[in-house]
Amino acid sequence: MATGDQADMVGRLQRLLPQGWFPSDLTTAPVLNAVLNGFAGALAQSYSLITFALSAVLNTTAQNIWLDIKAQDYLGSSVQRRTQESDHSFRGRMTAAIFPPGATRAALIGRLTALTGSAPMVFEPTQPMDTGAYTSETTSQIAITAANLIAPWSLGTPTIDPNGREAAQIIDGGFGGSLALDLSESGAVFGVVLQVFIPSGTPEVGNVLIYFGASQIANVTVFDEWVTVSVPTPTASGGVLYIYGGTSASVGAFFYLSAVAFYASNKGGSAGYNTSGAYGSLALPFQAFVTVQRPVSQGAPLLAGYSGNKLSPVYAPLGYGAGLGSYVDLAQAFDGVTDNDIYQTVAEIEPAGSIIWTRITS
Repeated sequence: MATGDQADMVGRLQRLLPQGWFPSDLTTAPVLNAVLNGFAGALAQSYSLITFALSAVLNTTAQNIWLDIKAQDYLGSSVQRRTQESDHSFRGRMTAAIFPPGATRAALIGRLTALTGSAPMVFEPTQPMDTGAYTSETTSQIAITAANLIAPWSLGTPTIDPNGREAAQIIDGGFGGSLALDLSESGAVFGVVLQVFIPSGTPEVGNVLIYFGASQIANVTVFDEWVTVSVPTPTASGGVLYIYGGTSASVGAFFYLSAVAFYASNKGGSAGYNTSGAYGSLALPFQAFVTVQRPVSQGAPLLAGYSGNKLSPVYAPLGYGAGLGSYVDLAQAFDGVTDNDIYQTVAEIEPAGSIIWTRITS
Protein backbone atom coordinates (compact mmCIF):
# COMPACT_ATOMS: atom_id res chain seq x y z
CA MET A 1 0.00 0.00 0.00
CA ALA A 2 1.37 3.38 -1.00
CA THR A 3 0.28 6.82 0.14
CA GLY A 4 -2.72 7.97 -1.88
CA ASP A 5 -3.59 4.68 -3.57
CA GLN A 6 -7.03 3.05 -3.32
CA ALA A 7 -6.15 0.80 -0.38
CA ASP A 8 -4.76 3.78 1.52
CA MET A 9 -7.94 5.78 0.86
CA VAL A 10 -10.13 2.88 2.04
CA GLY A 11 -8.21 2.77 5.31
CA ARG A 12 -8.55 6.52 5.78
CA LEU A 13 -12.32 6.40 5.16
CA GLN A 14 -12.75 3.43 7.47
CA ARG A 15 -11.01 5.30 10.29
CA LEU A 16 -13.62 8.08 9.96
CA LEU A 17 -16.53 5.72 10.62
CA PRO A 18 -18.02 5.67 14.16
CA GLN A 19 -16.51 2.87 16.20
CA GLY A 20 -18.89 -0.01 16.88
CA TRP A 21 -21.28 0.79 14.06
CA PHE A 22 -19.55 -1.31 11.42
CA PRO A 23 -17.25 -4.35 11.53
CA SER A 24 -13.52 -3.67 11.34
CA ASP A 25 -13.03 -6.51 8.87
CA LEU A 26 -14.50 -5.28 5.58
CA THR A 27 -14.55 -8.80 4.13
CA THR A 28 -17.51 -9.50 6.46
CA ALA A 29 -19.35 -6.41 5.20
CA PRO A 30 -19.42 -6.63 1.41
CA VAL A 31 -21.86 -3.71 0.94
CA LEU A 32 -19.74 -1.37 3.09
CA ASN A 33 -16.61 -2.62 1.35
CA ALA A 34 -18.07 -1.79 -2.06
CA VAL A 35 -19.19 1.70 -0.98
CA LEU A 36 -15.84 2.57 0.59
CA ASN A 37 -13.87 1.25 -2.38
CA GLY A 38 -16.04 3.26 -4.75
CA PHE A 39 -15.29 6.48 -2.94
CA ALA A 40 -11.65 5.47 -2.45
CA GLY A 41 -11.17 4.85 -6.17
CA ALA A 42 -12.28 8.38 -6.99
CA LEU A 43 -10.14 9.87 -4.22
CA ALA A 44 -7.08 7.91 -5.32
CA GLN A 45 -7.54 9.17 -8.88
CA SER A 46 -7.85 12.73 -7.60
CA TYR A 47 -4.73 12.32 -5.48
CA SER A 48 -2.73 11.04 -8.47
CA LEU A 49 -3.87 14.04 -10.54
CA ILE A 50 -2.85 16.43 -7.75
CA THR A 51 0.55 14.73 -7.49
CA PHE A 52 0.99 14.94 -11.26
CA ALA A 53 -0.03 18.60 -11.29
CA LEU A 54 2.47 19.42 -8.54
CA SER A 55 5.26 17.63 -10.44
CA ALA A 56 4.40 19.57 -13.60
CA VAL A 57 4.72 22.87 -11.74
CA LEU A 58 8.39 22.38 -10.82
CA ASN A 59 11.23 22.57 -13.35
CA THR A 60 13.02 19.71 -11.62
CA THR A 61 10.13 17.25 -11.99
CA ALA A 62 8.16 18.40 -15.06
CA GLN A 63 8.14 15.92 -17.94
CA ASN A 64 7.23 15.69 -21.62
CA ILE A 65 5.02 18.52 -22.92
CA TRP A 66 4.83 20.09 -19.47
CA LEU A 67 8.58 20.66 -19.50
CA ASP A 68 8.25 22.28 -22.94
CA ILE A 69 5.55 24.58 -21.55
CA LYS A 70 7.85 25.62 -18.68
CA ALA A 71 10.60 26.43 -21.18
CA GLN A 72 8.14 28.48 -23.22
CA ASP A 73 7.00 30.38 -20.11
CA TYR A 74 10.54 31.29 -19.05
CA LEU A 75 12.45 31.57 -22.33
CA GLY A 76 9.93 31.95 -25.13
CA SER A 77 11.22 30.38 -28.33
CA SER A 78 14.92 30.92 -27.56
CA VAL A 79 15.35 27.39 -26.13
CA GLN A 80 13.36 24.58 -27.71
CA ARG A 81 13.53 20.82 -27.46
CA ARG A 82 15.66 19.22 -30.16
CA THR A 83 14.58 16.23 -32.18
CA GLN A 84 14.33 13.16 -29.91
CA GLU A 85 15.97 15.07 -27.04
CA SER A 86 15.37 13.53 -23.61
CA ASP A 87 13.77 15.39 -20.71
CA HIS A 88 17.04 15.22 -18.77
CA SER A 89 19.06 16.86 -21.55
CA PHE A 90 16.39 19.48 -22.31
CA ARG A 91 15.98 20.32 -18.61
CA GLY A 92 19.72 20.87 -18.29
CA ARG A 93 19.79 23.26 -21.27
CA MET A 94 16.72 25.09 -20.01
CA THR A 95 18.12 25.52 -16.49
CA ALA A 96 21.44 26.73 -17.89
CA ALA A 97 19.58 29.26 -20.04
CA ILE A 98 17.52 30.54 -17.10
CA PHE A 99 20.60 30.99 -14.91
CA PRO A 100 23.34 31.52 -17.50
CA PRO A 101 26.92 32.37 -16.57
CA GLY A 102 28.13 35.18 -18.75
CA ALA A 103 30.64 37.94 -19.44
CA THR A 104 33.65 35.76 -18.54
CA ARG A 105 36.10 33.59 -20.44
CA ALA A 106 35.13 30.56 -18.32
CA ALA A 107 31.43 31.09 -19.15
CA LEU A 108 32.23 31.27 -22.87
CA ILE A 109 34.24 28.04 -22.81
CA GLY A 110 31.76 26.22 -20.58
CA ARG A 111 28.62 27.04 -22.56
CA LEU A 112 30.19 26.39 -25.97
CA THR A 113 31.54 23.08 -24.69
CA ALA A 114 28.08 22.10 -23.45
CA LEU A 115 26.56 23.12 -26.78
CA THR A 116 29.00 21.46 -29.20
CA GLY A 117 30.63 18.74 -27.10
CA SER A 118 34.16 20.11 -27.57
CA ALA A 119 36.00 23.01 -25.94
CA PRO A 120 36.57 26.08 -28.14
CA MET A 121 39.98 27.66 -28.67
CA VAL A 122 40.03 31.16 -27.17
CA PHE A 123 42.74 33.72 -27.90
CA GLU A 124 42.89 37.17 -26.29
CA PRO A 125 45.59 39.39 -27.87
CA THR A 126 46.08 41.28 -24.59
CA GLN A 127 46.22 38.17 -22.38
CA PRO A 128 49.83 37.10 -21.61
CA MET A 129 48.63 33.58 -20.77
CA ASP A 130 47.52 33.28 -24.40
CA THR A 131 50.41 35.09 -26.10
CA GLY A 132 53.20 33.70 -23.95
CA ALA A 133 56.44 35.55 -23.24
CA TYR A 134 60.09 35.10 -24.00
CA THR A 135 60.92 35.50 -20.29
CA SER A 136 58.25 34.44 -17.86
CA GLU A 137 57.59 33.61 -14.24
CA THR A 138 58.02 29.95 -13.35
CA THR A 139 57.12 27.97 -10.26
CA SER A 140 58.95 25.15 -8.55
CA GLN A 141 57.90 23.15 -5.52
CA ILE A 142 60.19 23.27 -2.52
CA ALA A 143 60.80 19.76 -1.21
CA ILE A 144 60.18 19.26 2.51
CA THR A 145 62.40 16.48 3.87
CA ALA A 146 63.44 15.15 7.26
CA ALA A 147 66.51 17.40 7.03
CA ASN A 148 64.20 20.43 7.37
CA LEU A 149 62.73 19.19 10.66
CA ILE A 150 63.96 19.90 14.16
CA ALA A 151 63.33 17.00 16.57
CA PRO A 152 61.01 15.72 17.87
CA TRP A 153 58.97 16.57 14.73
CA SER A 154 58.82 13.91 12.00
CA LEU A 155 57.29 13.24 8.57
CA GLY A 156 54.21 11.10 7.95
CA THR A 157 52.18 10.13 4.88
CA PRO A 158 51.89 13.05 2.43
CA THR A 159 48.66 14.22 0.80
CA ILE A 160 47.77 16.44 -2.19
CA ASP A 161 47.09 20.17 -1.85
CA PRO A 162 44.41 22.06 -3.88
CA ASN A 163 46.97 22.79 -6.63
CA GLY A 164 47.73 19.11 -7.17
CA ARG A 165 51.12 19.26 -5.45
CA GLU A 166 52.37 16.94 -2.74
CA ALA A 167 51.94 18.30 0.79
CA ALA A 168 54.10 16.88 3.59
CA GLN A 169 52.49 15.56 6.78
CA ILE A 170 54.27 17.16 9.75
CA ILE A 171 53.80 15.11 12.94
CA ASP A 172 54.29 16.78 16.33
CA GLY A 173 56.44 14.64 18.62
CA GLY A 174 56.47 17.00 21.58
CA PHE A 175 57.65 20.42 22.76
CA GLY A 176 60.51 22.09 20.92
CA GLY A 177 59.89 20.79 17.42
CA SER A 178 59.83 23.06 14.36
CA LEU A 179 60.53 23.18 10.65
CA ALA A 180 63.06 25.36 8.84
CA LEU A 181 63.17 26.13 5.09
CA ASP A 182 66.21 27.93 3.72
CA LEU A 183 64.65 30.00 0.94
CA SER A 184 68.00 31.05 -0.45
CA GLU A 185 68.38 27.50 -1.76
CA SER A 186 65.10 27.69 -3.69
CA GLY A 187 66.29 30.50 -5.96
CA ALA A 188 62.97 32.31 -5.46
CA VAL A 189 63.02 35.98 -6.46
CA PHE A 190 59.27 36.68 -6.44
CA GLY A 191 58.50 34.94 -3.15
CA VAL A 192 57.12 31.71 -1.73
CA VAL A 193 53.52 30.55 -1.30
CA LEU A 194 52.59 28.01 1.38
CA GLN A 195 49.50 25.81 1.62
CA VAL A 196 48.64 24.79 5.22
CA PHE A 197 45.93 22.34 6.35
CA ILE A 198 45.17 21.70 10.04
CA PRO A 199 42.75 18.79 10.60
CA SER A 200 40.42 18.94 13.58
CA GLY A 201 40.15 16.06 16.04
CA THR A 202 42.04 14.58 18.94
CA PRO A 203 44.92 15.10 19.18
CA GLU A 204 45.10 18.31 17.17
CA VAL A 205 47.47 21.16 16.41
CA GLY A 206 45.90 24.29 17.87
CA ASN A 207 47.54 26.64 15.36
CA VAL A 208 50.57 26.96 13.07
CA LEU A 209 52.93 29.93 13.44
CA ILE A 210 55.02 31.01 10.43
CA TYR A 211 58.06 33.28 10.78
CA PHE A 212 60.36 34.72 8.12
CA GLY A 213 63.57 35.39 9.94
CA ALA A 214 62.52 37.07 13.19
CA SER A 215 59.21 38.43 11.85
CA GLN A 216 55.91 36.60 12.23
CA ILE A 217 54.00 36.63 8.94
CA ALA A 218 51.07 34.32 9.73
CA ASN A 219 49.22 32.52 12.49
CA VAL A 220 46.99 29.84 10.93
CA THR A 221 44.06 28.95 13.19
CA VAL A 222 41.52 27.65 10.63
CA PHE A 223 40.65 23.94 10.80
CA ASP A 224 39.72 21.49 8.02
CA GLU A 225 40.45 23.73 5.06
CA TRP A 226 43.51 24.77 3.10
CA VAL A 227 44.93 28.18 3.96
CA THR A 228 47.23 30.05 1.56
CA VAL A 229 50.11 32.00 3.10
CA SER A 230 52.32 34.26 0.96
CA VAL A 231 55.83 35.19 2.09
CA PRO A 232 55.81 38.90 1.26
CA THR A 233 59.56 39.53 1.40
CA PRO A 234 61.58 38.81 -1.80
CA THR A 235 64.01 36.04 -1.06
CA ALA A 236 66.79 36.69 -3.56
CA SER A 237 69.07 37.69 -0.70
CA GLY A 238 68.27 34.57 1.26
CA GLY A 239 66.40 33.98 4.48
CA VAL A 240 65.00 31.14 6.54
CA LEU A 241 61.31 30.38 6.98
CA TYR A 242 60.50 28.93 10.42
CA ILE A 243 57.26 27.06 11.15
CA TYR A 244 56.10 26.15 14.66
CA GLY A 245 53.12 24.23 16.05
CA GLY A 246 50.81 25.94 18.54
CA THR A 247 51.52 25.80 22.26
CA SER A 248 48.39 23.66 22.70
CA ALA A 249 49.58 20.98 20.28
CA SER A 250 49.51 17.41 21.57
CA VAL A 251 52.00 14.64 20.85
CA GLY A 252 50.88 12.85 17.70
CA ALA A 253 49.00 15.84 16.29
CA PHE A 254 49.86 16.79 12.72
CA PHE A 255 49.26 19.25 9.91
CA TYR A 256 49.98 19.32 6.17
CA LEU A 257 52.27 21.78 4.38
CA SER A 258 53.40 22.45 0.83
CA ALA A 259 55.68 25.24 -0.43
CA VAL A 260 56.13 26.68 -3.93
CA ALA A 261 58.82 29.14 -5.03
CA PHE A 262 58.27 31.72 -7.80
CA TYR A 263 61.29 32.70 -9.85
CA ALA A 264 62.17 34.14 -13.25
CA SER A 265 62.95 31.83 -16.14
CA ASN A 266 65.29 33.02 -18.90
CA LYS A 267 65.00 29.85 -20.95
CA GLY A 268 62.54 31.08 -23.55
CA GLY A 269 59.47 31.47 -21.36
CA SER A 270 56.26 29.95 -22.67
CA ALA A 271 56.36 31.15 -26.28
CA GLY A 272 58.31 29.93 -29.25
CA TYR A 273 58.06 29.59 -33.02
CA ASN A 274 55.79 26.67 -33.91
CA THR A 275 55.66 25.73 -30.22
CA SER A 276 53.04 27.70 -28.34
CA GLY A 277 51.67 31.18 -27.90
CA ALA A 278 50.74 33.75 -30.53
CA TYR A 279 51.54 37.37 -31.23
CA GLY A 280 49.59 39.65 -28.92
CA SER A 281 48.65 43.27 -29.47
CA LEU A 282 47.54 46.05 -27.16
CA ALA A 283 45.89 47.64 -30.21
CA LEU A 284 43.05 45.10 -29.85
CA PRO A 285 41.69 45.76 -26.34
CA PHE A 286 38.55 44.00 -25.13
CA GLN A 287 38.62 41.62 -28.09
CA ALA A 288 38.95 37.86 -28.39
CA PHE A 289 39.22 35.35 -31.22
CA VAL A 290 37.23 32.14 -30.72
CA THR A 291 37.39 29.00 -32.86
CA VAL A 292 34.44 26.65 -32.37
CA GLN A 293 34.18 23.15 -33.81
CA ARG A 294 30.80 21.99 -35.05
CA PRO A 295 29.45 18.87 -33.30
CA VAL A 296 30.01 15.64 -35.18
CA SER A 297 26.77 14.55 -36.85
CA GLN A 298 25.64 11.02 -36.13
CA GLY A 299 24.31 10.58 -39.65
CA ALA A 300 21.24 8.52 -40.49
CA PRO A 301 21.23 5.27 -38.48
CA LEU A 302 21.32 1.89 -40.26
CA LEU A 303 21.99 3.47 -43.66
CA ALA A 304 25.18 3.28 -45.70
CA GLY A 305 26.50 6.02 -47.93
CA TYR A 306 27.51 5.79 -51.56
CA SER A 307 31.06 4.79 -50.69
CA GLY A 308 30.06 2.70 -47.65
CA ASN A 309 32.02 2.28 -44.44
CA LYS A 310 33.75 -1.06 -43.88
CA LEU A 311 34.05 -0.34 -40.16
CA SER A 312 30.29 -0.01 -39.80
CA PRO A 313 28.28 -3.02 -38.58
CA VAL A 314 25.64 -2.21 -41.21
CA TYR A 315 28.11 -1.89 -44.08
CA ALA A 316 26.82 -3.17 -47.36
CA PRO A 317 27.73 -2.19 -50.92
CA LEU A 318 25.11 0.25 -52.13
CA GLY A 319 23.50 -0.36 -55.49
CA TYR A 320 20.17 -0.71 -57.24
CA GLY A 321 18.13 -3.26 -55.32
CA ALA A 322 20.99 -3.96 -52.92
CA GLY A 323 22.44 -2.45 -49.79
CA LEU A 324 20.92 -0.28 -47.07
CA GLY A 325 20.98 3.04 -48.87
CA SER A 326 18.20 5.60 -48.88
CA TYR A 327 17.59 9.25 -49.65
CA VAL A 328 17.32 11.27 -46.41
CA ASP A 329 16.64 14.87 -45.56
CA LEU A 330 18.55 17.00 -43.07
CA ALA A 331 16.02 16.29 -40.31
CA GLN A 332 17.09 12.64 -40.32
CA ALA A 333 20.83 13.22 -40.28
CA PHE A 334 21.16 16.42 -38.25
CA ASP A 335 21.75 16.68 -34.51
CA GLY A 336 20.04 20.04 -34.10
CA VAL A 337 23.01 22.36 -33.32
CA THR A 338 23.24 25.00 -36.04
CA ASP A 339 25.86 27.64 -36.69
CA ASN A 340 23.25 30.17 -35.63
CA ASP A 341 23.01 28.43 -32.22
CA ILE A 342 26.75 28.92 -31.79
CA TYR A 343 26.66 32.58 -32.82
CA GLN A 344 23.69 33.21 -30.53
CA THR A 345 25.46 31.60 -27.56
CA VAL A 346 28.53 33.77 -28.10
CA ALA A 347 26.35 36.89 -28.36
CA GLU A 348 24.59 36.05 -25.08
CA ILE A 349 27.90 35.72 -23.22
CA GLU A 350 29.74 38.63 -24.84
CA PRO A 351 30.40 41.46 -22.34
CA ALA A 352 29.21 44.95 -23.24
CA GLY A 353 31.82 46.98 -25.10
CA SER A 354 33.76 43.94 -26.31
CA ILE A 355 34.14 42.10 -29.61
CA ILE A 356 34.36 38.31 -29.92
CA TRP A 357 35.46 37.26 -33.40
CA THR A 358 34.03 33.79 -33.99
CA ARG A 359 35.15 31.17 -36.49
CA ILE A 360 33.29 27.86 -36.90
CA THR A 361 35.09 24.81 -38.25
CA SER A 362 34.22 21.19 -38.89
